[in-house]
Amino acid sequence: MEFLCPSCQKMLTVPEQFAGQPMKCPLCGNAFQAPSLAPAPAASTSDPKSETYTYSVAPEPERATLSSALVTPKGAADRSSEPAAEKSATPPPRPSSPPTPPGEYGRKFTLQLKPQLLPYIPAGALFLIFILTFFPWVGAYPNGLPLYKQNAWQAAFNSYTSDYDDLVPGTEEKLNPGVSALTLFWLLIFLAMLALAIAVAVVPRLRVNLPPVVRQYWAWRMIVICGLSLILLLFMVILDLARFPLEDKLTNKAKETAKSQFPFSKDKSDKAQSFSESYLISAMGLQHTNTFRLVFFLLIITVICALLDYWIERRGPNKPLPRIDMLW
Repeated sequence: MEFLCPSCQKMLTVPEQFAGQPMKCPLCGNAFQAPSLAPAPAASTSDPKSETYTYSVAPEPERATLSSALVTPKGAADRSSEPAAEKSATPPPRPSSPPTPPGEYGRKFTLQLKPQLLPYIPAGALFLIFILTFFPWVGAYPNGLPLYKQNAWQAAFNSYTSDYDDLVPGTEEKLNPGVSALTLFWLLIFLAMLALAIAVAVVPRLRVNLPPVVRQYWAWRMIVICGLSLILLLFMVILDLARFPLEDKLTNKAKETAKSQFPFSKDKSDKAQSFSESYLISAMGLQHTNTFRLVFFLLIITVICALLDYWIERRGPNKPLPRIDMLW
Protein backbone atom coordinates (compact mmCIF):
# COMPACT_ATOMS: atom_id res chain seq x y z
CA MET A 1 0.00 0.00 0.00
CA GLU A 2 1.51 3.32 -1.13
CA PHE A 3 0.53 6.89 -0.17
CA LEU A 4 2.04 10.29 0.48
CA CYS A 5 3.00 11.39 3.99
CA PRO A 6 0.55 14.13 5.07
CA SER A 7 3.40 16.20 6.54
CA CYS A 8 6.45 15.89 4.29
CA GLN A 9 4.65 14.69 1.13
CA LYS A 10 7.10 11.81 0.59
CA MET A 11 5.94 8.53 -0.98
CA LEU A 12 5.76 5.75 1.64
CA THR A 13 5.07 2.02 1.40
CA VAL A 14 3.15 0.34 4.26
CA PRO A 15 2.08 -3.29 4.56
CA GLU A 16 -1.65 -3.76 4.02
CA GLN A 17 -2.08 -5.32 7.46
CA PHE A 18 -1.44 -1.90 9.03
CA ALA A 19 -4.14 -0.11 7.00
CA GLY A 20 -6.19 2.31 9.10
CA GLN A 21 -3.73 2.20 12.04
CA PRO A 22 -1.64 5.09 13.49
CA MET A 23 1.83 5.31 11.98
CA LYS A 24 4.95 7.50 12.31
CA CYS A 25 6.82 8.81 9.30
CA PRO A 26 10.51 7.75 9.36
CA LEU A 27 11.50 10.86 7.43
CA CYS A 28 9.82 13.75 9.27
CA GLY A 29 8.82 11.95 12.48
CA ASN A 30 5.18 13.13 12.43
CA ALA A 31 2.40 10.74 13.38
CA PHE A 32 -0.55 10.06 11.11
CA GLN A 33 -3.18 7.39 10.40
CA ALA A 34 -2.66 5.09 7.45
CA PRO A 35 -5.53 5.13 4.97
CA SER A 36 -7.95 2.20 4.82
CA LEU A 37 -7.85 -0.33 2.01
CA ALA A 38 -10.05 0.22 -1.01
CA PRO A 39 -12.38 -2.60 -2.15
CA ALA A 40 -10.59 -5.35 -4.11
CA PRO A 41 -10.75 -4.64 -7.89
CA ALA A 42 -11.92 -7.15 -10.48
CA ALA A 43 -9.44 -9.77 -11.68
CA SER A 44 -7.14 -8.41 -14.32
CA THR A 45 -6.54 -10.23 -17.56
CA SER A 46 -3.07 -8.86 -18.00
CA ASP A 47 -0.05 -11.02 -17.53
CA PRO A 48 1.22 -10.61 -13.96
CA LYS A 49 4.77 -11.27 -15.14
CA SER A 50 4.70 -8.05 -17.19
CA GLU A 51 3.88 -5.89 -14.12
CA THR A 52 6.71 -3.99 -12.45
CA TYR A 53 6.80 -3.00 -8.85
CA THR A 54 8.66 0.18 -7.98
CA TYR A 55 7.98 0.19 -4.25
CA SER A 56 8.16 -2.56 -1.70
CA VAL A 57 8.67 -3.07 2.01
CA ALA A 58 12.32 -2.56 2.87
CA PRO A 59 14.03 -5.17 5.03
CA GLU A 60 14.18 -4.26 8.71
CA PRO A 61 17.58 -2.75 9.59
CA GLU A 62 19.49 -4.06 12.58
CA ARG A 63 19.06 -0.94 14.71
CA ALA A 64 15.87 0.43 13.25
CA THR A 65 12.97 1.47 15.48
CA LEU A 66 9.54 -0.08 15.22
CA SER A 67 8.09 2.86 13.37
CA SER A 68 10.89 2.92 10.79
CA ALA A 69 10.52 -0.83 10.23
CA LEU A 70 6.79 -0.53 9.51
CA VAL A 71 6.99 2.52 7.28
CA THR A 72 9.55 2.54 4.48
CA PRO A 73 10.23 5.55 2.23
CA LYS A 74 10.07 5.33 -1.49
CA GLY A 75 13.15 3.88 -3.16
CA ALA A 76 14.15 1.64 -0.23
CA ALA A 77 13.64 -1.46 -2.40
CA ASP A 78 15.84 -0.01 -5.12
CA ARG A 79 18.65 0.62 -2.64
CA SER A 80 18.36 -2.93 -1.25
CA SER A 81 18.82 -4.39 -4.71
CA GLU A 82 22.15 -2.69 -5.36
CA PRO A 83 25.11 -4.96 -6.04
CA ALA A 84 27.00 -6.24 -3.04
CA ALA A 85 30.23 -4.79 -4.39
CA GLU A 86 28.82 -1.26 -4.18
CA LYS A 87 27.62 -1.82 -0.58
CA SER A 88 31.01 -3.00 0.56
CA ALA A 89 32.79 -0.07 -1.01
CA THR A 90 34.60 2.26 1.37
CA PRO A 91 32.51 5.37 2.09
CA PRO A 92 33.98 8.65 0.93
CA PRO A 93 35.95 10.57 3.56
CA ARG A 94 34.02 13.18 5.50
CA PRO A 95 34.97 16.74 4.66
CA SER A 96 37.21 18.36 7.22
CA SER A 97 35.80 21.16 9.33
CA PRO A 98 36.35 24.60 7.82
CA PRO A 99 39.12 26.71 9.34
CA THR A 100 38.22 29.27 11.96
CA PRO A 101 37.34 32.52 10.19
CA PRO A 102 39.33 35.64 11.10
CA GLY A 103 38.03 37.42 14.19
CA GLU A 104 36.69 34.27 15.87
CA TYR A 105 38.01 32.76 19.13
CA GLY A 106 40.00 29.58 18.71
CA ARG A 107 40.74 28.65 22.33
CA LYS A 108 38.86 28.66 25.60
CA PHE A 109 39.91 28.40 29.25
CA THR A 110 37.34 27.96 32.02
CA LEU A 111 38.00 28.85 35.65
CA GLN A 112 35.32 27.42 37.94
CA LEU A 113 35.01 27.87 41.68
CA LYS A 114 35.09 24.72 43.78
CA PRO A 115 33.19 24.96 47.07
CA GLN A 116 35.27 22.09 48.48
CA LEU A 117 38.47 24.18 48.32
CA LEU A 118 37.19 27.62 49.35
CA PRO A 119 37.16 26.99 53.16
CA TYR A 120 40.83 25.96 53.04
CA ILE A 121 42.04 29.19 51.42
CA PRO A 122 41.28 31.51 54.39
CA ALA A 123 42.80 28.95 56.79
CA GLY A 124 45.95 28.67 54.68
CA ALA A 125 46.26 32.44 54.23
CA LEU A 126 45.87 33.09 57.97
CA PHE A 127 48.39 30.39 58.85
CA LEU A 128 50.88 32.04 56.49
CA ILE A 129 50.19 35.37 58.20
CA PHE A 130 50.93 33.73 61.57
CA ILE A 131 54.37 32.76 60.26
CA LEU A 132 54.93 36.28 58.88
CA THR A 133 54.29 37.84 62.31
CA PHE A 134 57.77 36.62 63.30
CA PHE A 135 59.41 38.50 60.41
CA PRO A 136 60.21 42.23 60.57
CA TRP A 137 57.27 44.54 59.90
CA VAL A 138 59.05 47.85 60.48
CA GLY A 139 62.64 48.94 60.82
CA ALA A 140 65.41 51.38 60.13
CA TYR A 141 67.46 50.46 57.07
CA PRO A 142 70.03 53.19 56.30
CA ASN A 143 71.43 52.39 52.88
CA GLY A 144 69.82 48.92 53.16
CA LEU A 145 71.61 48.08 56.44
CA PRO A 146 69.22 46.47 58.99
CA LEU A 147 69.97 48.85 61.86
CA TYR A 148 66.71 48.32 63.81
CA LYS A 149 64.09 45.65 63.15
CA GLN A 150 60.76 44.94 64.80
CA ASN A 151 58.15 42.26 64.11
CA ALA A 152 54.54 42.20 65.26
CA TRP A 153 55.27 40.44 68.56
CA GLN A 154 58.16 42.78 69.37
CA ALA A 155 56.00 45.82 68.62
CA ALA A 156 53.28 44.51 70.94
CA PHE A 157 55.67 43.77 73.83
CA ASN A 158 58.21 46.66 73.68
CA SER A 159 61.14 44.93 72.02
CA TYR A 160 63.26 45.16 68.90
CA THR A 161 66.33 43.62 67.23
CA SER A 162 69.57 45.41 66.38
CA ASP A 163 73.09 44.19 65.67
CA TYR A 164 74.52 47.74 65.53
CA ASP A 165 72.90 49.31 68.58
CA ASP A 166 76.20 50.06 70.29
CA LEU A 167 77.65 51.67 67.15
CA VAL A 168 74.99 54.35 66.66
CA PRO A 169 76.06 57.78 68.00
CA GLY A 170 73.94 59.05 70.89
CA THR A 171 72.56 55.61 71.83
CA GLU A 172 74.43 55.03 75.05
CA GLU A 173 71.25 53.59 76.52
CA LYS A 174 69.12 50.95 74.91
CA LEU A 175 66.07 52.17 73.05
CA ASN A 176 62.72 51.90 74.79
CA PRO A 177 60.18 52.24 71.93
CA GLY A 178 57.15 51.35 74.05
CA VAL A 179 54.19 49.03 73.60
CA SER A 180 52.06 49.26 70.47
CA ALA A 181 48.55 48.76 71.88
CA LEU A 182 47.06 48.62 68.39
CA THR A 183 49.43 45.81 67.41
CA LEU A 184 48.58 43.93 70.62
CA PHE A 185 44.84 44.09 69.87
CA TRP A 186 45.61 43.07 66.29
CA LEU A 187 47.38 39.92 67.47
CA LEU A 188 44.58 38.96 69.88
CA ILE A 189 41.91 39.28 67.19
CA PHE A 190 44.10 37.48 64.69
CA LEU A 191 44.67 34.45 66.94
CA ALA A 192 40.92 34.09 67.52
CA MET A 193 40.24 34.34 63.79
CA LEU A 194 42.98 31.82 62.99
CA ALA A 195 41.42 29.28 65.39
CA LEU A 196 37.99 29.83 63.81
CA ALA A 197 39.34 29.42 60.25
CA ILE A 198 41.10 26.16 61.15
CA ALA A 199 37.90 24.87 62.78
CA VAL A 200 35.89 25.76 59.66
CA ALA A 201 38.28 23.73 57.50
CA VAL A 202 38.67 20.73 59.86
CA VAL A 203 35.23 20.22 61.44
CA PRO A 204 33.44 19.04 58.23
CA ARG A 205 36.13 16.39 57.69
CA LEU A 206 36.06 15.13 61.27
CA ARG A 207 32.23 15.08 61.28
CA VAL A 208 32.10 16.43 64.81
CA ASN A 209 28.69 16.97 66.37
CA LEU A 210 28.68 20.63 67.33
CA PRO A 211 26.82 21.82 70.43
CA PRO A 212 23.39 23.35 69.73
CA VAL A 213 24.60 26.80 70.77
CA VAL A 214 27.42 26.68 68.21
CA ARG A 215 25.30 25.03 65.51
CA GLN A 216 22.81 27.89 65.33
CA TYR A 217 25.60 30.36 64.53
CA TRP A 218 27.66 28.02 62.35
CA ALA A 219 26.04 29.28 59.15
CA TRP A 220 27.57 32.73 59.80
CA ARG A 221 31.12 31.45 60.23
CA MET A 222 32.41 32.95 56.97
CA ILE A 223 30.78 36.29 57.69
CA VAL A 224 32.54 36.35 61.06
CA ILE A 225 35.90 35.60 59.41
CA CYS A 226 35.26 38.32 56.82
CA GLY A 227 34.33 40.88 59.48
CA LEU A 228 37.38 40.13 61.64
CA SER A 229 39.63 40.37 58.58
CA LEU A 230 38.22 43.81 57.78
CA ILE A 231 38.93 44.93 61.35
CA LEU A 232 42.54 43.74 61.03
CA LEU A 233 42.87 45.58 57.73
CA LEU A 234 41.63 48.76 59.40
CA PHE A 235 44.19 48.39 62.18
CA MET A 236 46.99 47.95 59.64
CA VAL A 237 45.92 51.08 57.76
CA ILE A 238 46.04 53.04 61.03
CA LEU A 239 49.49 51.61 61.81
CA ASP A 240 50.69 52.54 58.34
CA LEU A 241 49.51 56.13 58.76
CA ALA A 242 50.24 56.71 62.46
CA ARG A 243 53.51 54.73 62.50
CA PHE A 244 54.85 52.19 64.98
CA PRO A 245 56.34 53.24 68.35
CA LEU A 246 59.82 52.34 67.07
CA GLU A 247 59.46 54.88 64.29
CA ASP A 248 58.32 57.56 66.73
CA LYS A 249 61.23 56.81 69.04
CA LEU A 250 63.84 57.06 66.29
CA THR A 251 62.25 60.22 64.88
CA ASN A 252 62.29 61.93 68.27
CA LYS A 253 65.90 60.87 68.76
CA ALA A 254 66.87 62.44 65.43
CA LYS A 255 65.14 65.69 66.44
CA GLU A 256 66.96 65.77 69.77
CA THR A 257 70.27 65.26 68.00
CA ALA A 258 69.51 68.08 65.58
CA LYS A 259 68.46 70.39 68.43
CA SER A 260 71.69 69.68 70.32
CA GLN A 261 73.68 70.81 67.31
CA PHE A 262 71.79 74.13 67.06
CA PRO A 263 70.98 75.29 70.62
CA PHE A 264 70.22 78.93 69.69
CA SER A 265 66.80 79.90 68.41
CA LYS A 266 67.85 82.30 65.66
CA ASP A 267 66.36 82.38 62.17
CA LYS A 268 69.47 80.87 60.62
CA SER A 269 69.75 78.28 63.39
CA ASP A 270 66.06 77.29 63.04
CA LYS A 271 66.49 76.77 59.32
CA ALA A 272 69.62 74.72 59.85
CA GLN A 273 67.93 72.74 62.61
CA SER A 274 64.98 71.82 60.33
CA PHE A 275 67.41 70.77 57.64
CA SER A 276 69.39 68.70 60.15
CA GLU A 277 66.24 67.01 61.47
CA SER A 278 65.05 66.07 57.98
CA TYR A 279 68.50 64.85 57.05
CA LEU A 280 68.89 62.65 60.15
CA ILE A 281 65.37 61.21 59.87
CA SER A 282 65.81 60.33 56.20
CA ALA A 283 69.25 58.89 56.96
CA MET A 284 67.58 56.42 59.33
CA GLY A 285 65.80 54.77 56.41
CA LEU A 286 62.55 54.15 58.33
CA GLN A 287 60.21 51.93 56.36
CA HIS A 288 57.53 49.26 56.55
CA THR A 289 58.86 46.03 55.12
CA ASN A 290 57.47 43.90 52.34
CA THR A 291 56.30 41.43 55.00
CA PHE A 292 53.90 44.07 56.30
CA ARG A 293 52.51 44.58 52.78
CA LEU A 294 52.23 40.83 52.19
CA VAL A 295 50.13 40.44 55.35
CA PHE A 296 47.84 43.17 54.07
CA PHE A 297 47.46 41.34 50.74
CA LEU A 298 46.72 37.99 52.41
CA LEU A 299 43.98 39.56 54.51
CA ILE A 300 42.32 40.85 51.35
CA ILE A 301 42.40 37.32 49.89
CA THR A 302 40.82 36.01 53.11
CA VAL A 303 37.97 38.52 52.82
CA ILE A 304 37.28 37.65 49.16
CA CYS A 305 37.31 33.85 49.68
CA ALA A 306 35.13 34.07 52.80
CA LEU A 307 32.51 36.10 50.94
CA LEU A 308 32.56 33.71 47.97
CA ASP A 309 32.11 30.67 50.20
CA TYR A 310 29.19 32.29 52.04
CA TRP A 311 27.58 33.37 48.75
CA ILE A 312 27.82 29.91 47.16
CA GLU A 313 26.37 28.29 50.28
CA ARG A 314 23.44 30.71 50.31
CA ARG A 315 22.69 30.06 46.61
CA GLY A 316 22.03 26.40 47.31
CA PRO A 317 23.25 23.18 45.66
CA ASN A 318 20.72 23.26 42.80
CA LYS A 319 22.29 26.23 40.99
CA PRO A 320 25.37 25.95 38.78
CA LEU A 321 28.70 27.02 40.20
CA PRO A 322 30.09 30.39 39.11
CA ARG A 323 32.79 30.26 36.47
CA ILE A 324 34.92 32.54 34.33
CA ASP A 325 35.45 31.77 30.62
CA MET A 326 38.49 33.24 28.88
CA LEU A 327 38.46 33.15 25.08
CA TRP A 328 41.33 33.96 22.78
